[in-house]
Amino acid sequence: MLRRFALTGAALAVAFAGAGPALAATTLADWEMNEPAGATAMHDSGPSNLSGTIGSAVQTGVSVGGAKGYRWSAQNKDGKHPERLVKVSGSLLNPATGDFVVTIRLRTGAGDQNIIQKGQSTTAGGMWKIDMVKGRVKCTFKGSQGSVGVGSSGTVWDSVWHTVRCERRSNSVSITVDRGTPRTTAGATGTIANSSTLAIGGKSSCNPPTVQCDYYVGLLDRVLIQRP
Repeated sequence: MLRRFALTGAALAVAFAGAGPALAATTLADWEMNEPAGATAMHDSGPSNLSGTIGSAVQTGVSVGGAKGYRWSAQNKDGKHPERLVKVSGSLLNPATGDFVVTIRLRTGAGDQNIIQKGQSTTAGGMWKIDMVKGRVKCTFKGSQGSVGVGSSGTVWDSVWHTVRCERRSNSVSITVDRGTPRTTAGATGTIANSSTLAIGGKSSCNPPTVQCDYYVGLLDRVLIQRP
């Protein structure tokens, strides 16, 4: 189900759907992030009912640029603050051996940060994540056969809404930003299946300064996970 947006709703819906061949895909989770202010649960409008828990530092019901979503402020970004995370549990969020697509819409003016991930670099069973390095968004999948990542050609830290699609296939990982030309890195990742909770807004397992939490600063208004 596509969101309805004020003012620019039609254009934004087309941009999200056009991020890749999603219409024929199987939806695993669809978090529209349109809950009102003060919400503590993130509703899954997909068929799997994979609802999440919203941390107390995450602002919900925030309207910016014609869209309503969640905001992560710059306050208390440093140190360990698990209240900055949205967490979801579910084995369906593991790519396993199949093709796997994660699409998000974000708006940020910050640089190095982790946006969404399941597992971390040392997690048994592998991991996947979307993060940012110097303003460029990056998709990374790490599994039994190796780690493959690909970054955007340009930066997205311009405080404008952007749609980012990350796709893991058997022998490649691709990123598409705002319906542009996909960028692809060849390489097999193998099986990715861990018992970690999906974290939106940073790392769920961190211990600064040894392991930084890399908390997100900005807005998200949708996360869609599918099998193409």
